[in-house]
Amino acid sequence: MEKTYRSVREKTFRLVMMLIVVLWVIYIYIQINIAITNWQITRNQEILAEKNEELDALFQTTGFDILIAIQEVQPDVHTMQWSDRIQSLIDMIVQLESVTPQDSTTIALSDFRISFEELSLRWRVSSLSLLYIDAPSRWFQSLIDRFTSLDFISHMRIQEYTRDEVGGYNFILQADINHDKSK
Repeated sequence: MEKTYRSVREKTFRLVMMLIVVLWVIYIYIQINIAITNWQITRNQEILAEKNEELDALFQTTGFDILIAIQEVQPDVHTMQWSDRIQSLIDMIVQLESVTPQDSTTIALSDFRISFEELSLRWRVSSLSLLYIDAPSRWFQSLIDRFTSLDFISHMRIQEYTRDEVGGYNFILQADINHDKSK
Protein backbone atom coordinates (compact mmCIF):
# COMPACT_ATOMS: atom_id res chain seq x y z
CA MET A 1 0.00 0.00 0.00
CA GLU A 2 2.87 2.23 0.73
CA LYS A 3 4.16 1.77 -2.81
CA THR A 4 0.97 3.01 -4.40
CA TYR A 5 0.80 5.92 -2.02
CA ARG A 6 4.39 6.81 -2.84
CA SER A 7 3.88 6.41 -6.59
CA VAL A 8 0.75 8.59 -6.46
CA ARG A 9 2.70 11.22 -4.51
CA GLU A 10 5.56 11.11 -6.98
CA LYS A 11 3.19 11.39 -9.94
CA THR A 12 1.41 14.29 -8.31
CA PHE A 13 4.73 15.96 -7.52
CA ARG A 14 5.94 15.50 -11.10
CA LEU A 15 2.68 16.82 -12.45
CA VAL A 16 2.83 19.88 -10.18
CA MET A 17 6.48 20.47 -11.15
CA MET A 18 5.63 20.20 -14.84
CA LEU A 19 2.76 22.62 -14.35
CA ILE A 20 5.09 25.06 -12.57
CA VAL A 21 7.64 24.78 -15.39
CA VAL A 22 4.96 25.34 -18.04
CA LEU A 23 3.60 28.34 -16.13
CA TRP A 24 7.14 29.68 -15.75
CA VAL A 25 7.74 29.34 -19.53
CA ILE A 26 4.44 31.11 -20.26
CA TYR A 27 5.37 33.89 -17.83
CA ILE A 28 8.77 34.35 -19.50
CA TYR A 29 7.11 34.36 -22.97
CA ILE A 30 4.62 37.04 -21.87
CA GLN A 31 7.39 39.15 -20.33
CA ILE A 32 9.44 38.96 -23.55
CA ASN A 33 6.40 39.96 -25.62
CA ILE A 34 5.72 42.90 -23.30
CA ALA A 35 9.35 44.02 -23.59
CA ILE A 36 9.26 43.79 -27.40
CA THR A 37 5.97 45.70 -27.56
CA ASN A 38 7.32 48.44 -25.26
CA TRP A 39 10.45 48.70 -27.44
CA GLN A 40 8.29 49.03 -30.58
CA ILE A 41 6.12 51.69 -28.92
CA THR A 42 9.21 53.65 -27.89
CA ARG A 43 10.71 53.38 -31.37
CA ASN A 44 7.43 54.52 -33.03
CA GLN A 45 7.15 57.44 -30.60
CA GLU A 46 10.69 58.53 -31.52
CA ILE A 47 9.86 58.32 -35.24
CA LEU A 48 6.66 60.29 -34.65
CA ALA A 49 8.58 62.97 -32.73
CA GLU A 50 11.08 63.26 -35.60
CA LYS A 51 8.30 63.57 -38.19
CA ASN A 52 6.53 66.20 -36.06
CA GLU A 53 9.77 68.21 -35.87
CA GLU A 54 10.13 68.00 -39.66
CA LEU A 55 6.51 69.07 -40.10
CA ASP A 56 6.96 72.00 -37.69
CA ALA A 57 10.05 73.10 -39.60
CA LEU A 58 8.06 72.90 -42.85
CA PHE A 59 5.21 74.96 -41.40
CA GLN A 60 7.67 77.64 -40.27
CA THR A 61 8.98 78.28 -43.77
CA THR A 62 7.44 81.30 -45.49
CA GLY A 63 7.15 79.61 -48.86
CA PHE A 64 4.99 76.85 -47.43
CA ASP A 65 2.58 79.39 -45.91
CA ILE A 66 2.27 81.12 -49.28
CA LEU A 67 1.67 77.78 -51.01
CA ILE A 68 -1.08 76.86 -48.55
CA ALA A 69 -2.70 80.29 -48.98
CA ILE A 70 -2.66 79.92 -52.77
CA GLN A 71 -4.15 76.42 -52.59
CA GLU A 72 -6.97 77.67 -50.35
CA VAL A 73 -7.76 80.55 -52.71
CA GLN A 74 -7.50 78.51 -55.88
CA PRO A 75 -8.28 74.86 -55.09
CA ASP A 76 -8.65 73.73 -58.71
CA VAL A 77 -5.60 74.61 -60.80
CA HIS A 78 -5.91 73.91 -64.50
CA THR A 79 -2.92 73.13 -66.64
CA MET A 80 -4.41 75.02 -69.58
CA GLN A 81 -2.88 78.41 -70.49
CA TRP A 82 -5.12 81.49 -70.09
CA SER A 83 -5.13 82.17 -73.82
CA ASP A 84 -6.20 78.56 -74.44
CA ARG A 85 -8.92 78.88 -71.79
CA ILE A 86 -10.39 81.97 -73.44
CA GLN A 87 -10.27 80.34 -76.87
CA SER A 88 -11.86 77.23 -75.39
CA LEU A 89 -14.73 79.30 -73.94
CA ILE A 90 -15.26 81.03 -77.28
CA ASP A 91 -15.37 77.64 -79.01
CA MET A 92 -17.93 76.41 -76.46
CA ILE A 93 -20.17 79.43 -77.04
CA VAL A 94 -20.00 78.94 -80.83
CA GLN A 95 -20.91 75.27 -80.45
CA LEU A 96 -23.78 76.12 -78.10
CA GLU A 97 -25.14 78.71 -80.53
CA SER A 98 -25.11 76.09 -83.27
CA VAL A 99 -27.37 73.78 -81.24
CA THR A 100 -30.48 75.81 -82.06
CA PRO A 101 -31.22 77.99 -85.11
CA GLN A 102 -31.48 81.75 -84.51
CA ASP A 103 -34.92 82.15 -86.13
CA SER A 104 -36.53 79.30 -84.19
CA THR A 105 -39.56 80.02 -82.01
CA THR A 106 -39.92 76.41 -80.90
CA ILE A 107 -36.54 76.34 -79.12
CA ALA A 108 -34.97 79.48 -77.68
CA LEU A 109 -31.84 79.99 -75.61
CA SER A 110 -32.52 82.97 -73.37
CA ASP A 111 -29.61 83.06 -70.94
CA PHE A 112 -26.45 81.13 -70.25
CA ARG A 113 -23.57 81.04 -67.81
CA ILE A 114 -20.28 79.29 -68.51
CA SER A 115 -17.43 78.77 -66.10
CA PHE A 116 -14.50 76.37 -66.31
CA GLU A 117 -16.32 73.80 -64.18
CA GLU A 118 -19.97 74.06 -65.22
CA LEU A 119 -22.33 75.58 -67.71
CA SER A 120 -25.92 76.59 -67.09
CA LEU A 121 -28.35 77.36 -69.91
CA ARG A 122 -31.88 78.74 -69.63
CA TRP A 123 -34.06 77.43 -72.46
CA ARG A 124 -37.64 77.68 -73.62
CA VAL A 125 -39.29 75.01 -75.74
CA SER A 126 -42.80 74.95 -77.14
CA SER A 127 -43.15 71.22 -76.38
CA LEU A 128 -41.28 68.81 -74.14
CA SER A 129 -41.10 66.39 -77.05
CA LEU A 130 -38.50 68.72 -78.61
CA LEU A 131 -36.22 67.84 -75.72
CA TYR A 132 -36.45 64.07 -75.92
CA ILE A 133 -37.88 62.82 -79.23
CA ASP A 134 -35.90 62.62 -82.46
CA ALA A 135 -37.71 63.08 -85.78
CA PRO A 136 -35.36 61.78 -88.50
CA SER A 137 -38.05 62.15 -91.16
CA ARG A 138 -38.14 65.91 -90.46
CA TRP A 139 -34.38 66.14 -90.06
CA PHE A 140 -34.77 67.04 -86.39
CA GLN A 141 -32.57 65.83 -83.56
CA SER A 142 -33.76 66.24 -79.96
CA LEU A 143 -32.17 68.96 -77.87
CA ILE A 144 -30.86 66.39 -75.36
CA ASP A 145 -29.16 64.43 -78.17
CA ARG A 146 -27.65 67.62 -79.57
CA PHE A 147 -26.15 68.40 -76.18
CA THR A 148 -24.84 64.91 -75.58
CA SER A 149 -23.05 65.14 -78.93
CA LEU A 150 -20.99 68.11 -77.65
CA ASP A 151 -17.73 66.52 -76.55
CA PHE A 152 -16.90 69.01 -73.78
CA ILE A 153 -20.08 68.28 -71.78
CA SER A 154 -20.53 65.60 -69.14
CA HIS A 155 -23.10 64.88 -66.41
CA MET A 156 -25.92 66.82 -68.07
CA ARG A 157 -29.03 67.41 -65.94
CA ILE A 158 -32.30 69.33 -66.03
CA GLN A 159 -33.47 70.22 -62.52
CA GLU A 160 -37.04 71.36 -63.20
CA TYR A 161 -39.50 72.55 -65.83
CA THR A 162 -41.91 75.48 -65.50
CA ARG A 163 -44.81 76.16 -67.81
CA ASP A 164 -45.08 79.73 -69.09
CA GLU A 165 -48.14 81.81 -70.05
CA VAL A 166 -47.78 81.08 -73.78
CA GLY A 167 -47.88 77.32 -73.23
CA GLY A 168 -44.20 76.59 -73.58
CA TYR A 169 -41.80 75.15 -71.03
CA ASN A 170 -38.87 76.95 -69.43
CA PHE A 171 -36.04 74.92 -67.97
CA ILE A 172 -32.42 75.22 -66.95
CA LEU A 173 -29.98 72.71 -68.36
CA GLN A 174 -26.80 72.26 -66.34
CA ALA A 175 -23.73 70.27 -67.28
CA ASP A 176 -20.17 69.77 -66.12
CA ILE A 177 -17.38 70.76 -68.47
CA ASN A 178 -14.88 68.12 -69.46
CA HIS A 179 -11.57 70.02 -69.82
CA ASP A 180 -9.74 67.33 -71.73
CA LYS A 181 -12.10 67.63 -74.70
CA SER A 182 -12.92 71.36 -74.60
CA LYS A 183 -10.12 72.48 -76.91
